[in-house]
Amino acid sequence: MSFGALFDQDSLLWRSLSFAVDVLWLSVLVVVACIPLITVGAALVAGVDMARHLLRGEGHLTGRFVRTFFSQLRQSTISWLILGFSGVLLLASLYVQATPLMVAKIGLGVVWSVLMLWVWPLQAMFSNTILRTWRNALIFGIGKPGVTLIMAATDVAWGALLYISFRYMPQGLPLVMFFGPGLVLVVKVQLLQRALAPYLVH
Repeated sequence: MSFGALFDQDSLLWRSLSFAVDVLWLSVLVVVACIPLITVGAALVAGVDMARHLLRGEGHLTGRFVRTFFSQLRQSTISWLILGFSGVLLLASLYVQATPLMVAKIGLGVVWSVLMLWVWPLQAMFSNTILRTWRNALIFGIGKPGVTLIMAATDVAWGALLYISFRYMPQGLPLVMFFGPGLVLVVKVQLLQRALAPYLVH
């Protein structure tokens, strides 16, 4: 293989570099869109949609992210406010040492986690009301435990890498921070597209 062929737009090296840049840009867009905090839900929905089109090799990803962000802003913000507030309440309940409530808290924690994992991709992939999206999130999340666990493990792995980088290898922290969100979304979307293939209209 010639040196020039390495930089051909159809070469593996060029496609890999292009993919890495797109993942990095996806991370930047998601992080910036999350800065107001109240828009986290819309940022995640737009991130999922952009990741889907990135995996298809389509262009105009930034414009698609922006359009999806604003078109899904109202619905995703309502879901985010409910899930965010309930998440804070669940965390606060951990400080209440009441053994009889432990089972209920664990159960609610599982339901909350399932919703957080599934609501955003389902909103990005399907056009539904908030209640129907939440219902489907619980149905798929509980009905496909393997997919749910892998998605959760992906989040945990990124969180662990952040901690390890911060604690032991700070020079690698920027790489983990900037590539992490986009890479996590791409991994999840690839997994979900296979799991939900019978329900997706291509």
